[in-house]
Amino acid sequence: MHGVSTLVSEDRVGLDPRTKADVLNCQFSSVFTKEDVNHLPQKNPSPYPVMSPAVVHNAGVYKLLSQLNQHKACGPDNNPPVFLKSCALELTNMLSFIIQ
Repeated sequence: MHGVSTLVSEDRVGLDPRTKADVLNCQFSSVFTKEDVNHLPQKNPSPYPVMSPAVVHNAGVYKLLSQLNQHKACGPDNNPPVFLKSCALELTNMLSFIIQ
């Protein structure tokens, strides 16, 4: 058996996918607070100076990639370190651009 079984709400029974989705959405959104955003306090100016943008250089990205331990597990991107290390030269420009 696949899918979501019949759902019952206070005012309706979810038999079709759209009604089931509506019932689940109502349940999900009911746990969040509805705040009055018309009367928010004003934020004071920050006492800290503005940080300059971070600069990412190709040499730094290449160094990090080429020094990866290839025996470690994959990260959240599921790319094995041995792949990243062996393709460091080819990936450096693209990753530097994305990070920047």
